[in-house]
Amino acid sequence: MTADKKELAEYREKFKKTCNHRVGKCLELVKSLKDPSSPGIPKTIAGIEDEFTAMEGETQLLDFPDLAGLFTVLIETLRSPRSHKLAASLRRGLNAVGPLLDRWTEGSSTKGMTEGIVAALRAHLDKVAAASAQPPESRRAGHHVRRIIFIDDSEITREMIRAALVDTGHVVRVAENLLNFDQVLREFQPDIILTDVNMPEIRGDEICKILKTKYDTADIPIVLFSSKDSDELAKLAEAAGADGYVSKQQGFDQLIEKIEELVGEILW
Repeated sequence: MTADKKELAEYREKFKKTCNHRVGKCLELVKSLKDPSSPGIPKTIAGIEDEFTAMEGETQLLDFPDLAGLFTVLIETLRSPRSHKLAASLRRGLNAVGPLLDRWTEGSSTKGMTEGIVAALRAHLDKVAAASAQPPESRRAGHHVRRIIFIDDSEITREMIRAALVDTGHVVRVAENLLNFDQVLREFQPDIILTDVNMPEIRGDEICKILKTKYDTADIPIVLFSSKDSDELAKLAEAAGADGYVSKQQGFDQLIEKIEELVGEILW
């Protein structure tokens, strides 16, 4: 290792330790947000925002835009009118920092992972804001609980999407690969299967082809969910026999709409 690379590696490790310390401090502060009646809530939120802002600035200076984007969304979450009720989203975002730092210090790309995290957090924030603007009766009208299995090799993405779907009232099970999916399927009959495309052991479109030829899964709607653009995803979905597709670039709202549309067609 050259002197420059060694110095860079040492600097990244130093930043990693500092950032992890701050994240730990923020996680402790987030715990206190569970009690919205506490008089110290505004001060706590202000303290968390100060930490996020400092970390976002450092990541910008270090040319680490992926993590900076995550902190930007966390700051937006804190500034929302119902920030004290979004503690779960804040925890998910903070828990995502560690794996991103690990990949960054190793010199690996973090873009794909961060796009999924940021999209899920932003979508959750938008969903809460939209729900707050509607009376409870209209939020309940026409809603049907769906049983969903979500397949993705990324633990962070699985948790983000699972939590967001559960927040909308659905019952969700997750699987990291085809074998894990078979185990989940034995205990849980889904209304719809949602699968990522780019996975190391077997691609999501290949999983779709397999499931569409099996008696017990052939009639279950399958949606491909990927960071690929819509045109490429549409071709993959058609070739695999998928019932639909949603690009992560479209955002979480599009995913929910597609699930409602597909399952609605099957039920009616």
